[in-house]
Amino acid sequence: MKTHMENIRTTAHTSWNCKYHIVFAPKFRRKVFYGERRLEIPPKYAVSSVVGFLKGKSSLQLYERFPELKFKYRNREFWCRGYYVDTAGKNAAKIVNYIKHWLDEDYLGNS
Repeated sequence: MKTHMENIRTTAHTSWNCKYHIVFAPKFRRKVFYGERRLEIPPKYAVSSVVGFLKGKSSLQLYERFPELKFKYRNREFWCRGYYVDTAGKNAAKIVNYIKHWLDEDYLGNS
């Protein structure tokens, strides 16, 4: 089992643990299927940009694999415009612990 600090990703000047649960539905809410993903998105990317990319690429792949869907949906508009996103694993205690750990390291670095 991983500890909280093992889940944190780092770059040169950033530490992050951004996990999102993203859900999007087909146009006209038809019950073909829906998109659902749990992703780690680095803070340098906007969640809306990543969702737009996923919806665009997945609709192209779906139309390529199932050409008959083009007649049920407008061409290249498989997914509806909206989506739902929530952070996965919300835990205030982990956030407080990380901030305390970060402040301790920052204090030691300035000594």
